[in-house]
Amino acid sequence: MRSNLILALLVLLSGFSALASADFQTSPVSTFTATFDTESEETLISIQVITTNDADLLDSLKQAKWNLTRNGAIVLSEISLCSVEMLNSECSSRWVNLSITPPPGVDESAVYELNGEIFAGSDSTTETTSEIYAVENLQAVYLNDITTISWDYPLGIPMNHSLAIYRHNEAATGDNWGSLTKELLQLGLSAGSTNFTIDYSEEDVETLYYYSVTIVYATSEDTRFLGSNTLSEPLVEDNTAPIFIGELSATFNSTTDTTLLDWGEGVDEAGLVINIYRSSMEMELLYEFDQVATVEASHSNHELMIPFSEHRQSWYAITLEDQIGNEVLLLSESSPSTGPIIETTIDSSTITDLAAERLQNGDISLTWSDSTGNSDSIARVWRSISGPIEGFDDVEELPPTNVGAIAYTHDPLDSVQSAWYAITIEGAWGSQQIPWHDETLIPDVNSLSAPVDETEEVIVETEANFTVKIQAEGGQVWNINDGSKRILGVLEPGNIVWIWTTPEVHSITYGQENQTIGSPIGQNGSFALKVIQTDNYWILVQQGDQDIFFEVSWTVIEATEEPQIDDPEPKTTVEGHEPAQERTIAVYIIGTLMIILFGFLIVMLKQPEYLEEEE
Repeated sequence: MRSNLILALLVLLSGFSALASADFQTSPVSTFTATFDTESEETLISIQVITTNDADLLDSLKQAKWNLTRNGAIVLSEISLCSVEMLNSECSSRWVNLSITPPPGVDESAVYELNGEIFAGSDSTTETTSEIYAVENLQAVYLNDITTISWDYPLGIPMNHSLAIYRHNEAATGDNWGSLTKELLQLGLSAGSTNFTIDYSEEDVETLYYYSVTIVYATSEDTRFLGSNTLSEPLVEDNTAPIFIGELSATFNSTTDTTLLDWGEGVDEAGLVINIYRSSMEMELLYEFDQVATVEASHSNHELMIPFSEHRQSWYAITLEDQIGNEVLLLSESSPSTGPIIETTIDSSTITDLAAERLQNGDISLTWSDSTGNSDSIARVWRSISGPIEGFDDVEELPPTNVGAIAYTHDPLDSVQSAWYAITIEGAWGSQQIPWHDETLIPDVNSLSAPVDETEEVIVETEANFTVKIQAEGGQVWNINDGSKRILGVLEPGNIVWIWTTPEVHSITYGQENQTIGSPIGQNGSFALKVIQTDNYWILVQQGDQDIFFEVSWTVIEATEEPQIDDPEPKTTVEGHEPAQERTIAVYIIGTLMIILFGFLIVMLKQPEYLEEEE
């Protein structure tokens, strides 16, 4: 039973075999030739299908696959002489041409055969090929708008050639080189050259390219070998910088000493970062040394800590940078930038306590306090006749001075009844090296809220026809002018302060701060103050309609009692003489009595003359 089944299967299989091979009882190829081309060093295989109208044969031919061998080794496989889509009339007598690249460096006869279900044909040809020469270790680098392609030369390569540079979107191999879409960049590059550059600085580029270098002879190009003379990975060439679309704001927080930069919304794209730049002046071109931070592109804000003891104005800008390093560094009106903002981490950045006063000669005197710690900076002085100074439109800038001067005098040529003044500072603080003008204006701090009247009548002072001198015991003799303020320094309790006039005057009166000028304390042109404690006195010296008003003060380490008034004559009355010697209490008393008596006698002697004048 089993032997009968096997016999039946053998008969059935033999029947199928007879059907399959019955279509190709003879070769379906009428012509098979192999021809070697000495210029291209390639062998052309030409195959022609037989001419027939046998539909079964042609259908079988459309399904059949063939192998091409060279000296018994398969060089091409799965060859179709006709495709299933062809009409029988297209398949019959069809020519098929194949190109084979023989091994390099051979000089021999090669036998080519076409085999499939049956042997289809063969031919032989003599092939003489040269050694393959190609550059090696091809590399390409893109940097700063320049692509540089470089390679090495193998040792012993003849120099009877030139070079060709190609670029293409797909990787190149020996099999696809002929059909590969490629761009010839350079032909005829000198033999021995080891690099080639492409400059993209004048154009925008954003591409992925492979590069290949081939050797070109006078009548041929060696493209048989594409290994290390072509890139295996594409080169990214990209000088197109990403552009951030949006607005930037910057807000300084004086409580936390931080500046918050906000650009609303980040960019959700891989390979991008946001660079933050700061400058002390308005920016047109961004520089690496101005970059203060880099954050992920997905962020929408960033907080910067401002260093201690800084007072600066800042401009900020942000940019997008891709993984290649492309970045828009030239700012335009649409670039996300902002400024200036003032960032200060110091206690005081303006002068304070600004006050204005009209002097008797018509000058305007400005005074202020300086706690900026920047006394060498420039104090810019402003004047307005239209109202308090809140900005710098419709104001007059006067000649500047130093902040540390704490006083300023101005002679207004166009005096008005209401004028306002302000002082701002131009200088550099902290690590800031560039001076800048701080335009901060604060009412009643560095800008007057109330006006000063510049038009009051000018009082023309007449020079007094007498002189006043003052001397502290053991000290220098000082000349006193009207309006003087003389500080005598540190005195000891019991010291005498002498005040005298030349010639004698009608009256010398005194007073202290917040007190009315007192009664005359001397009528013979001199008097003395005994030092008891630290004091400050106003002295008025009068002679007819002329007077000299001045202030004198001193400091005493220990205060015990109010100073007592004597009026002995001083020992010296000439500036520059040696100081008076110490007197005993008895001498003071006697001298005082003698002066009083002498004064009384003078009054009594002159009394008749006065009476006659009155009559």
